[in-house]
Amino acid sequence: MDPCPFVKILVQNLALKIPTSNRKHHCFCEIKLLKFPIQSAPIPIISNNCHAPESKFPAAGFSLSGENLQILAGKSKPGVSIKVYMTSESRTCGMTTRRLLGKVRVGLEPTDPSQFVIRSGWIDLASARLHLVVRVEPDPRFVFEFGGEPECSPVVYQIQGSRKQPVFSCKFSADRYSRSR
Repeated sequence: MDPCPFVKILVQNLALKIPTSNRKHHCFCEIKLLKFPIQSAPIPIISNNCHAPESKFPAAGFSLSGENLQILAGKSKPGVSIKVYMTSESRTCGMTTRRLLGKVRVGLEPTDPSQFVIRSGWIDLASARLHLVVRVEPDPRFVFEFGGEPECSPVVYQIQGSRKQPVFSCKFSADRYSRSR
């Protein structure tokens, strides 16, 4: 059992301040990193005199393996891309319309190497302001080797003659934000 380098990039504490707060509008964002699938998250609209909400659950999370870290390190300016959209409750032919409010790119170069928080605070976004926290934290994992082959999620089989029946399987991860128990 050997430790493997994994890193988790988390985007959390999203909030949006917009000049006109119309209750019929909802906001969400699409968060993208490298070639990972795009993750969507709702963004609460808050008034100008409110503070950003704090959440212990991230809006998006990306687990990077050693190979992903090398690809990210090879980029000249690695970063997380965030597109913010506004939708309205009025539907046309069953479809909601969405309008791009703006997009931002948060670089992943830490200003202080001892800190895990890359960005925390407000970012101007066209006519709105977006609050977010982007953190990078270690995600320690172990790789099991059976017969020389690495296996992150081992399965134990019961063999009876030519029949193999799985009797135990597990997935190892240090995801402290996992909602399933």
